[in-house]
Parts: sequence; structure tokens; C-alpha cells
Amino acid sequence: GLLCILMLCTLAGMAGAESTQSVNTLAQQILDTQTQADTPLPGAAEPNGASATNTFKFSVSPVMPENQVDPSVGYFYLMMQPGQTQELSVLVKNESSDSITVSMMETLAVTNANGVIQYDAPEEEASETLPLPITDVAAFESNELVLEGMEEKTVTVTVELPEEAVEGTLLGGLAFIRQPDEKV
Repeated sequence: GLLCILMLCTLAGMAGAESTQSVNTLAQQILDTQTQADTPLPGAAEPNGASATNTFKFSVSPVMPENQVDPSVGYFYLMMQPGQTQELSVLVKNESSDSITVSMMETLAVTNANGVIQYDAPEEEASETLPLPITDVAAFESNELVLEGMEEKTVTVTVELPEEAVEGTLLGGLAFIRQPDEKV
């Protein structure tokens, strides 16, 4: 059987800052996307990765692969086979003239106390009832990226599914966190 994978990119201005741009308003519409691929998720990045106001000094844009279910959305929405390995690309661009360091990590999608799905919960442990955590199958090639002023680089996330079939939808996130500038 095919496995559907939804991975959203989230941005944070500084590690520990309260300025996380995330996609935490998805509780009902995530269910709708399983049957209506043309319904974009609210709060997700625009198709080109841009946002109306970028207070983070950097942007991320998923590079959509051929097996993208809906190329008009700003997140990875993939159909994959058991045993399949795929490299995903994300373009990260420094929007400032200063050098920045961006940390990157794979995150679980979790339900918060209000029943809302969060894609930016890096501290969460996978539930024992979760048959296949996205963090077990997706990995960045590196967990940190340094960008000079106005520089852009493509980072790679490898998704490697196990041989045994798992049905359903895997939800997770790719978090990009700008680290504070070092004081000299």
C-alpha cells in the first residue's frame, strides 16, 4: 500500500524566541486534505515559500518532487511505496545582509491540549501507539547551516520508508530555527 506523507516547514526567528511561525491551526482541515488534495492547509507556507511579513530574516521553500500530490501547496504532500527512499530538497535563503546560522530538525506532529495539530514540537517523544514516527524515516543531511548575507542554499532531507507496509498518513515537520548572533 501507498503511504501518504505530509511534512510542513516551520520557521523560528531565534532559538527560544516566542516568534515561531508555524502551522498550528490544522485540526479539522488535515482530515479534509486526505480526500480533497486541492484544499491548502491554513498557515502553511505559500507555494514559493514566501510569507507576507518575514521577521525571521530568512525563508524556506520546499522543492516539489514528481510524486507531490498537490504542487500548488507550500508543503510536502507525498505518496510513497514501502521500501522507497527519496531525497527532498528545501531552498533556504538568507533575506538579510548579515551572516546567519540556521539549525534544522525533523519534528513530530502532535496534538496539543486544545486538540490542534502542531508541527513544531521538537521536544516531544513519539507515542508508543504511533506505528511509524516521521522522525524515524526522515533525516536532514546536516543539522546546521551557515548562510552569508543574501546567500541561498539547498538542503536535503532523506525519507527512507521501511520494507513492511504501513497504511495511513505520516505527519511531521521540518523546523528551521535561526540561531542568535554570536557576541564577540
